[in-house]
Amino acid sequence: MQLATHGGYCCGIMHVYGMDSSPDKRNTDMNGTRHLTGGQALARTIELILPVHNAGRVIEVTTAESLYPYDEEEEEEEEERQTSNWSQELINQGFVAVSSFLNSNSGNRVTVWHRHPNLTLYGNVPQPAAPQTPAPEPARPEVRDILVEYCPNFRLNGRGRMFSSVQEVRNQYPLVRQIDRRTVRSDGTIIWEENV
Repeated sequence: MQLATHGGYCCGIMHVYGMDSSPDKRNTDMNGTRHLTGGQALARTIELILPVHNAGRVIEVTTAESLYPYDEEEEEEEEERQTSNWSQELINQGFVAVSSFLNSNSGNRVTVWHRHPNLTLYGNVPQPAAPQTPAPEPARPEVRDILVEYCPNFRLNGRGRMFSSVQEVRNQYPLVRQIDRRTVRSDGTIIWEENV
């Protein structure tokens, strides 16, 4: 089992390859430790590269599954090349199948697996919301006075009927000392002002 980075070192993908046909088969991990099963070797490989993995890089594994029957003589050689029994082991170790295609060279069904702390599968998982600037609040309608009335105040808010001007109140009640103003605004609020 070996480890390589994708060309250019720009995409942050670390590719694990050289896996045997089964996670149960004895293998040698990238650190040279023998007598581990393929699954144990993969787990150890992941442990060795977890610091960079957790920093946001992807660990990638590619598996192949033959779609065509082969002769018994070819069976052993074919078994060495296939990694079709890895699906459940990869899922157990946190990998997600991200794509699958038919390889025209071998006729195998190839599946690409990724493991990442924050893996998002585009098309299968809702996309993270893009940061958006808050929409401007809709302009509020201008609040204006729609009705202004005056009324005489007879001792402690004992108000009389409404008039359209202070002069009308004075004409009707020449001795009243306090005149209050009532204003009705377009937003439905009413404001009382005393002794205007």
